[in-house]
Amino acid sequence: MKHHEYKLISCIFILYIMLASCLKDKGNYTYHAVNDPVVVKGVDTLYVVDVIKQSFRIAPVITTPDGKPIDTSQYTYSWQLNQGIGIASDYPSLVPLSTSPTLDIPKDSMVRTITNAEMRHKLFGAYTAFFRVTDKATGLFKDTYFKIVLGSTSAKGWLLLCDPENGNTRLGMISSMYTDSLVPDILASVGSTFPITGQPRFITVDFQTRFKPSSGRCPFIGTSQHFAVLGSDTLEYKNPRYNLANYITGLPTPPDFSSATFASDGYHHYLQNNGTLYYIDEYDNLPFQACNYLNDVPFRASKFVAPYTVEPYFRGAIVFNEDTRTFLRTPLQAYCLELPQGTLFNFSTKQQLRYMQYVNTFNGGEVFAILDSTSKINLARFSEDGTQSYYREITAPDIHDARLFAVDNTFGFIFYCAGGKLYEYNMSSRQAQLIHDYGNNKITVLKIFNDNLDIFNNLFSNIVVCTYNEADKKSGTLDLYTTPKVDGMVSLVKSIPNTGKIVDVAYK
Repeated sequence: MKHHEYKLISCIFILYIMLASCLKDKGNYTYHAVNDPVVVKGVDTLYVVDVIKQSFRIAPVITTPDGKPIDTSQYTYSWQLNQGIGIASDYPSLVPLSTSPTLDIPKDSMVRTITNAEMRHKLFGAYTAFFRVTDKATGLFKDTYFKIVLGSTSAKGWLLLCDPENGNTRLGMISSMYTDSLVPDILASVGSTFPITGQPRFITVDFQTRFKPSSGRCPFIGTSQHFAVLGSDTLEYKNPRYNLANYITGLPTPPDFSSATFASDGYHHYLQNNGTLYYIDEYDNLPFQACNYLNDVPFRASKFVAPYTVEPYFRGAIVFNEDTRTFLRTPLQAYCLELPQGTLFNFSTKQQLRYMQYVNTFNGGEVFAILDSTSKINLARFSEDGTQSYYREITAPDIHDARLFAVDNTFGFIFYCAGGKLYEYNMSSRQAQLIHDYGNNKITVLKIFNDNLDIFNNLFSNIVVCTYNEADKKSGTLDLYTTPKVDGMVSLVKSIPNTGKIVDVAYK
């Protein structure tokens, strides 16, 4: 009997607990707002900093909420740089800058701070940041947010590989970070330690991930004595990691790059040196490998290489065998393959190769090759798989004396220079027009940049022409022309004088 009474009492108790839990909360609580522990003034919303030439200082005024000075020993301080605006969240989120009430960063220290944090994206750009003041006793803190734009004269613009005609190299720059300005020696300006010994050979800006902590578009630079990659933002040089000669086997000591040329297409790069053609693929972990082999027999490779990328997996380059004067294809391997039998011309041309370029958007992507048969100058066009589409003689003024060539990416207009004259050739009408006569000035560079990089700066133009007067060592001019329209007409956009003798240019 007592057993049943205990069960009844237990059930009543449980029912009471359940009913009590369903009672409505009247919500008659009193809430009190917590004031910020301090008031911070003197922190602007935006700062623009030249990280190489400028120190950076913020000295905020910190008071209690009623305006009285604080006891600085009763608080902790933290200045934090957040990840770059628009950068994916898998990058480091916070970089500590200081734990003092005043942020005081000497010039160059911002570069070291971010580099030491191994932020893999580009150093220059816009960042969010905040200053946190924490009350030691209560743990309450106050955050003050602001933005920092980090930049330098080396951030973006035209890199000018110049020949001072003293046996060495000078890298100038038309910087457009703040205002368009000519920096005669950008390496000295930013404190880069890249050795300038040896005559200038090439400068290219392209993607790389293998040789430095910060991946992205970096300058590849070559002199007759050095072959290296520089930092994407500050042009820093760290030997041995950035010294690309260390990634090539079989080079003499010291290395000789006096005849070297360089070609790149995205993430694979080609170096031609003394007839040997080396390649390296960013997607594997192998060093530069020689690929000028056909059926295991080496051949002398031309200085002209036409890398191509047909997404997603068909990558390689068209090369030219100087021994047999034959076009070949290398499929990103340590060998070359023969192209199929041609329908318009023989790939074993028995002609001298004057110029070759892969034009990635014209007719779905084609190789333009200009050949010299002694009596005729011929234009050949074919795809990366060897499908031929065009073979005709170029009948144009001064074409036999032409030294430099470039091909427009949209309509296939061919630009060439002979002496001081710049011409444009239309292969459809087979007519040429004189664009400009530079007189006694020598044209040293003719390049067309087919990337749409003008979204970054209005200084960028597709056609670059560099001239130099040998009688005046201080002369030198870089001219920018517009992209050709459907009628082939171009116009001069801007002319930058006093550059010195330019032998190659690149845009970063």
